[in-house]
Amino acid sequence: MSTFSGFISTINLFLGIFMLFIISTKYKSKESKRDSSNLETYIKNFSKEYLHIESSSSIRKPIEKELFIKKDNYDHYFRIDYTIEQAICQPLNIFHSKKVMDLIQTMTAQELNGMLTRNVKIQLDLLRIHATLLSSKRIKDMNNTNKLICNYMLELFVGINFSSYCDDICQTAEVNFITSNKNLFGDLPNSSLKFSLSNISPSEEPILYYIHNVALYRTVKYIEKALFIQSTFDGRYISTKYFRSNDNQSLISMSTNDKSLFIMKKGLNLLDPYSVYVSFLSLSSPNWYIRHEDAQIKISKNDNSHLFKQDATFKLLFDHQTDTVVFQTINLSKKFFITLNNQAKPDLILSQSKEESTISQFDKQFTFKLISS
Repeated sequence: MSTFSGFISTINLFLGIFMLFIISTKYKSKESKRDSSNLETYIKNFSKEYLHIESSSSIRKPIEKELFIKKDNYDHYFRIDYTIEQAICQPLNIFHSKKVMDLIQTMTAQELNGMLTRNVKIQLDLLRIHATLLSSKRIKDMNNTNKLICNYMLELFVGINFSSYCDDICQTAEVNFITSNKNLFGDLPNSSLKFSLSNISPSEEPILYYIHNVALYRTVKYIEKALFIQSTFDGRYISTKYFRSNDNQSLISMSTNDKSLFIMKKGLNLLDPYSVYVSFLSLSSPNWYIRHEDAQIKISKNDNSHLFKQDATFKLLFDHQTDTVVFQTINLSKKFFITLNNQAKPDLILSQSKEESTISQFDKQFTFKLISS
């Protein structure tokens, strides 16, 4: 009996080992397929990103996360546009790497510090970078080898702090100097304004990217952020609750509960670098902007006309200390600002007012808060 029981136990042991072998084989097969699938996905995505450069004349990557912000508020904010021409094409995401951002930040800080007039120093932090492919084409080099050449636009959003001994008068003078200087960093391209990136192929030399043109504009920390717009008068928010996409346009309303998100972008119509000009893009309806028309504030689809760009661009007056703002029209003969209609009507209109020297001097019906989502 004991011999028979031992025989049965042996059979069970072999069956158990066999089942473990089958399960292990299936698991390894699944893992192998999963690894293979991941690798194929990686290669496919990389190829799509690289090849997409060849097939598109204008590409904008989604808004990148803000990196390396060292404080909430800076003395001043600027947008600096770098135009790069005739560079060997690389995927756009290479410009968002920490290494490249550090290189560009250091280079930009050195150039700005080298041109300040009062022997003051600034600390510059690169808060965000947007890379756009402007155009691409194939050329043949001296060895008759085909190369893909790209033109890029890099939009840098930077925060600047001045030295503690540079007071408000000193800062105003320096800011006016750099914003009015049309040849900001001298004749370009030059040897000082360049940075190097590794090539896709490890066997090739690193690529030098020369800056061919620089444009500098004043901006604020809210640019390219998703925001709610709230009245400081009664706490209501701008709302597009009654907006229908099949309509050409709709009146903006004010609501306590229904608040709509907008992306505050650089103005569709930029007049000068000294002031801040902004446009508000609806987050829920692409290419629909806040605009004024017939003294009313509406949301309308961008028809790319000159009039629309003017109507949808506002000069932004702001106070960093209180985070309050005022919106001034740019294309009317007298100074008009966005204001609440009245408490009985939940809409916004334009009202004439003198431009006060500080935000605190405006009536609260003219002032708003920009609140990050």
